[in-house]
Amino acid sequence: PLFILLASKHIDASFTIGSATIPVWAVLFTVGVMFSIYLYFTITTEPNPFFHRIFVIGAFVMSCVWMFTVATELLMVLRAFARIVDISEQIIGLTLVAWSNSSVDLVSNIFVAKQYPNMAFSACFIAPTLNIILGLGISYSFKIISTGVSPDVDMTGHLIIAFSLIILSIVVTLIYIPFNKFATSNRLSTFLLVVFACFCLVNGVIELGVFGDWKMDDSS
Repeated sequence: PLFILLASKHIDASFTIGSATIPVWAVLFTVGVMFSIYLYFTITTEPNPFFHRIFVIGAFVMSCVWMFTVATELLMVLRAFARIVDISEQIIGLTLVAWSNSSVDLVSNIFVAKQYPNMAFSACFIAPTLNIILGLGISYSFKIISTGVSPDVDMTGHLIIAFSLIILSIVVTLIYIPFNKFATSNRLSTFLLVVFACFCLVNGVIELGVFGDWKMDDSS
C-alpha cells in the first residue's frame, strides 16, 4: 500500500480527526506492520491457506503498479533525452517507444506464424487495436475523471503522416486480401515495408524542418 501511495503521487495525503491531522502513509504503515506480525505468528504449512488468494490478488496489483512506475520513469527519461538532443517528443513516440512496444509482438508473431499463420495475422491487427482501446481509452478516461479536463493533442506533421499511412495500409490490406482469395503474398509484404520506409523517411524530413512547422490549427 505504501508503494502504491508513492507511485500514485499521494504520499502527502492526510485526513483530519478532530484537531489532529493524520497522514495516510502512517496509517497504512501501521496496518501493514500489524498484518505482517499476525501472519508471522499464524502462518502454517497448510497447502492452501485462506490468505493465499489475497496474496495472489495483491501480487497482481503490485505488478501493475510496478509496470506503471517503470513506464512512467522511462517516459520521463525519453522526454529528457528529446530535450537534450533537441528533437520533438512525437518523433520519440513514433520511433523508440513504438519500436519497444512492437518488438515483443514482432517476435511472438514470427514464431506463431510458422505454425499458425491465421492466428499471427489476426494478432497483427488485434494487438494495436487493444493498445488504442485500452492504452488511450483507459489513460484518457482516468485523466478526464481525475482532472475534469480533456487532454489536448497537437496534430503535428508526425501524427498526420502516421494516421494517413495507418489508414492507407489498413485499407489496402482489406481490399487486397479478399481479391487474393484471402491469402497473403510477398507483394503485400513488400508494399507494407515500403509504406513503413516512407513513413520513417517523411517523419525524418519533417523533423528536420524542411516543410516548416507543419501543424493543424484548432480551426481546421
